[in-house]
Amino acid sequence: MKNSFRLTISKFLLGAICIASISNAPIPRVYATPSSTETSDTTSNTGSGSDSSDSTFTGSGNSSSSKSKEDQEYEKKQAEYDRQLSELQDQMDDLENKQANAQSNLDAATSELANLMANIQALAAQIAEKQQEISDAGAEIVAAQALADEQYRQIKLRMKYTYENGGNETILTSILDSDSIGDLMNRVEYASSVYEYDQQMLDTYEGTVQTITELKQQLEAEEAELEVEEQEMAAQQASLDAKVAAMEATLGDISNQLANAKSAANALAKKKKKAADEQALKKAQEEARKNTEAQLKKQQDTTSTTSSGQKVEGGNPPAHVDGNAVVAYANQFVGNPYVWGGNSLTNGIDCSGFVQQVYSHFGYLQGGRQVSGSLRSVGSAVGIDYIQPGDIVCYPGHVAIYQGGGTIVEAQSSKTGITNYRSVYCHPILAIRRL
Repeated sequence: MKNSFRLTISKFLLGAICIASISNAPIPRVYATPSSTETSDTTSNTGSGSDSSDSTFTGSGNSSSSKSKEDQEYEKKQAEYDRQLSELQDQMDDLENKQANAQSNLDAATSELANLMANIQALAAQIAEKQQEISDAGAEIVAAQALADEQYRQIKLRMKYTYENGGNETILTSILDSDSIGDLMNRVEYASSVYEYDQQMLDTYEGTVQTITELKQQLEAEEAELEVEEQEMAAQQASLDAKVAAMEATLGDISNQLANAKSAANALAKKKKKAADEQALKKAQEEARKNTEAQLKKQQDTTSTTSSGQKVEGGNPPAHVDGNAVVAYANQFVGNPYVWGGNSLTNGIDCSGFVQQVYSHFGYLQGGRQVSGSLRSVGSAVGIDYIQPGDIVCYPGHVAIYQGGGTIVEAQSSKTGITNYRSVYCHPILAIRRL
């Protein structure tokens, strides 16, 4: 009765181990409650502490409830990764705030510079306008001065003519030669009007010259003021240009620091994930190894029982190919894709194609296409207790290569591709073959 009960519990646990190895989840402890007829046996065994396997079985074999040194070291490293990632996140948050402030300041300075350049352009247009006005005033001054000079020349000519021809005597003669008082008055009035006209025109031209000259001087003063303002704006522009350049350099430096921090955080996160994946794989492999060792210890002869309860017939025949070399070659392709019906170890292959192509490299199974069913009859039959690296493990609709440590290397599925972490008991074993 007790042996039957143990066999039932073993079957249940092996199924749980298979599921746990596939999902990389820890295998839970499972406690079996003995029947009423077995209570006395289990009670005595439990009380002595010499053999508690009759009433209790743990999926982790003989592992201690306390954490191993390796687990403690792993958790310590993970905690350190978390601490560093937290520091990097704080650094990135701070840099992002600095980046936002620097960008805001740069935008404000750039806007100020744009407004200043617009004012400088407007001022340059005003200066150009003043210069044109000054140029026009200069031309008017030249024209007015020429008229004044001409009038002055005409006056001098008339005065010269008068003096050269007797001056006052000529005027007096002209008066004495008058025919009447009316004629006399006309002659005197004419002489006076000529003089007054000459004087008036001379004054007018000289006044015009003076007015235009003063206007030109005013325009030149305004131009000078505008040029001073232009120089001041140019100095402001140079200052703003330097300020914007410094802000751009600061922003670029912050952006580089932020990019470096993000890159470091990504690299650290990848290291943390890689460590977690490796730890999970180690645990799965160790769990599979312990379970395999436990199963092998239960085998007493060449006729062995698998986790499904099916018997695997076979002995321990000699190998014609180095199993370790087979495993090493097969592991080169771990991570490559699974493709149903595929036949390429690099571009895609299914489970039977994987086994055939690996062994084909060593000169075996080079004939027609093999399938999982046909591989059950190749080579020699092997008992589960004699399984060794390189042996072909056949399951219902699946086939793999045993790599040792209780695990197999296989073209597992389209989701996972070629893997090397599952337990040899992941499916019921139908046959084990050795070439």
